[in-house]
Amino acid sequence: MPYSPRRLEALLGAPLHLATYQQIHALIGNTDAREAEDLDYKRRYSCGDKDKTEKGNDDIAVDIATFANHRGG
Repeated sequence: MPYSPRRLEALLGAPLHLATYQQIHALIGNTDAREAEDLDYKRRYSCGDKDKTEKGNDDIAVDIATFANHRGG
C-alpha cells in the first residue's frame, strides 16, 4: 500500500503531486504544520564546490531514505 501523507495533504489542501509553491510556502509559520515524523523542514543543503556538493547530495539522500523507510518503508 503506498504511503499517503494525509496530514500534509490536508495542510496543503491538495494532493502532494498537485501542490503549488505557494501552498508549500504557506506552511512556514503555520503552527499546525510543525515538524513531526511526517514533515521535516530544511532551509538549504550544502552546495558549491565539489566536496560540499557531494556532502549536500549525501544529506539529501539520507533524509529521503529516512522518510521512505519510516514505518517499514
